[in-house]
Amino acid sequence: MFRGETECTLDDKGRLLIPIKHREGLGDVVTLARGAYGQINVYPKPLYDQMLEAAQLSEENGEFPNATRLLAAGVECEVDRQGRIVIPSLLRRSARLNSDVVVVGNIDHVEIWNTDRWLESYDNWVRQFQELGDDLKKMRRAGIRL
Repeated sequence: MFRGETECTLDDKGRLLIPIKHREGLGDVVTLARGAYGQINVYPKPLYDQMLEAAQLSEENGEFPNATRLLAAGVECEVDRQGRIVIPSLLRRSARLNSDVVVVGNIDHVEIWNTDRWLESYDNWVRQFQELGDDLKKMRRAGIRL
């Protein structure tokens, strides 16, 4: 399980040193894909392959048109001996990454965020939860505390 947030630095070649706490769970080959909130998602290759198969089935069933198109844009990437990955320039631009990034563990994958975008998104999610009122009480009863 991936969790936690770590401030990291991209070098001028677009390389990111994956935080040590995430390396083992990701494995030697990962898939990088655009996330729904402007982040880059980093998946262990076996998980991404499963997601791609599920997308193909759901597209064939007419459930989620273009699901494979979204996932097929993922880029396979090897983790080097130092624990670094190279983030392709197109992905860096789409996520507005500069030298300072935040790496966030999100249960089954890792996310790479532009620092300002991460802080803004997180604040928005907290604000949304605060506005929910009754849902916060339900979450507390379920054992989730924010």
